[in-house]
Amino acid sequence: MLRQLKGPVRNPNLDSAPKKVWAQVRNRLSAKQMMDIQLHEPTMWKHSPSRSRPHRAEARIEDRAIHELARGDAYWDTVVEITSIGDQHVFDGTVSGTHNFVANGISLHNSLEQDADVVILLHRPDAFDRDDPRGGEADFILAKHRNGPTKTVTVAHQLHLSRFANMAR
Repeated sequence: MLRQLKGPVRNPNLDSAPKKVWAQVRNRLSAKQMMDIQLHEPTMWKHSPSRSRPHRAEARIEDRAIHELARGDAYWDTVVEITSIGDQHVFDGTVSGTHNFVANGISLHNSLEQDADVVILLHRPDAFDRDDPRGGEADFILAKHRNGPTKTVTVAHQLHLSRFANMAR
């Protein structure tokens, strides 16, 4: 307890964006010929930026992806291991003793489902197995509907037209 009271424990990943965001910022600044001396300090590119720095750059270059990184509320830790801790009731975006993480661009926690009135999932079996007997089909899964029933609707995907259609009966 005394150790905790001596001073704050710092987390360098708090209020910072991943270091690779600098590559995006540099590319966009170069493309817009905006590499001025203020943003071209050599030491600036070596560390993970605080979110305020890319946010200031984003205001000048108007890049939505950089804006989202600068605005997002995330810790940019590397996932070392994913292990099951069993089923638990969760009522917010955090499970004690574990942390949320981003996998394939999706933040893995329950706050979206918790706050949403409707949750619709799209499942295409042939996206995972080209030989799936349900090739050409997709399931719209209405997984949550705060004011009505849930169900799964099978539709035909027409990817060459970027659309889904009712299945022929």
